[in-house]
Amino acid sequence: MFAKRNLMGVRRGKYFLLVVVVCGCLVTLFLHYTTNITYDVILTAVDIHQWNFQPGQWRGEERPPDRLPNDDNNGNTPHRRALQYLVEEDGLCTAHPDMDIIAYIHSAPEKVDNRQLIRNTWGNTRYYDAVKMRVIFVFGSAKTEKERELVTQESQQYHDIVQLNFDDTYKNLSLKGVGALQWLTEHCPGPRWVLKSDDDMIINIFALSSYLHHITTPIMSSLPHQHSVTPLPNNRILCAVWYGMPVLRGTGCAKWCVTEEEWPHKTFPTYCSGSAFVIPNNVTRRLYHAYFHAPFLWVDDAYITGVLSREAGIGHRSIHSLYELNHHLIEKNLVKGNRIFCHHPGSANLRAKWWRIIASKESQPWNFTNSPKLPS
Repeated sequence: MFAKRNLMGVRRGKYFLLVVVVCGCLVTLFLHYTTNITYDVILTAVDIHQWNFQPGQWRGEERPPDRLPNDDNNGNTPHRRALQYLVEEDGLCTAHPDMDIIAYIHSAPEKVDNRQLIRNTWGNTRYYDAVKMRVIFVFGSAKTEKERELVTQESQQYHDIVQLNFDDTYKNLSLKGVGALQWLTEHCPGPRWVLKSDDDMIINIFALSSYLHHITTPIMSSLPHQHSVTPLPNNRILCAVWYGMPVLRGTGCAKWCVTEEEWPHKTFPTYCSGSAFVIPNNVTRRLYHAYFHAPFLWVDDAYITGVLSREAGIGHRSIHSLYELNHHLIEKNLVKGNRIFCHHPGSANLRAKWWRIIASKESQPWNFTNSPKLPS
């Protein structure tokens, strides 16, 4: 009797193991199938103006096909409307089908000098053959008639402005990010990477291009009987990552104070430094879709790369060692050639000087494979 019970226990164990193996195979096939669905639709530009974003309604005479990724994270019942353009530049990306990086830069109508400095330095179109990058400047509506005239003239001359119909104030910064995601989703699905930057940054675009190529190119192994190393997954935001950042409240935090009504939690979700970050363009559409479902937050870096990325199921990859946010160390590290993103909110003359240092090193190859500070 004891032996018979043991035999029955062994059989039950075998049946249980078989069930576990079959379930594991089914889950693997399901994940593979749904992942393929997500990426099959990424490179198709969409007309977001056909969306009314009200359940059961649409703008056209006939209901348009579903242009939003219908995934488990976001659902399919949005509760916000698309932003309206004042200046759109809808043909920029189609005019450059070989573009590799599209950079969107947070600016403001009155920051003409900052935009011009970027056009003359790291955003200069003369570097397109080397880097395959174009820039757009994103901001809200002008406050005065003179500003409106200047923006119109600037847009007609450079064709690199995306202006949206909201008041350009500090607490509308998140709308700039959403507007950029909207424009990218509708007009620019082709480039592989999206670079976000503030307009007081100097960025070594040559090193950035080399770095992005490095992390997405298989590395051939020098060892016998080994295949190439698989490139890193192209589905995370690359940035200086902030973990567990506390929400500032009270009266001593000036313009950075956040009320409990605006954000009830004591910390923000994991997010990126808003000075600059890089988004794989194949997840831009998911971030934009999340805007219609996630709770709104006016703190733009925490919102775009924290709240929306969490809602869309998009992670982060820390590249903190490629940033220099201490302006006293920028020149030293640019000379050494070990920084890509440099922030200085003050003198434009200094930023121009630092760009000359970067440009003078343009002919020197960036060997990230042998770099001891290569972020993992």
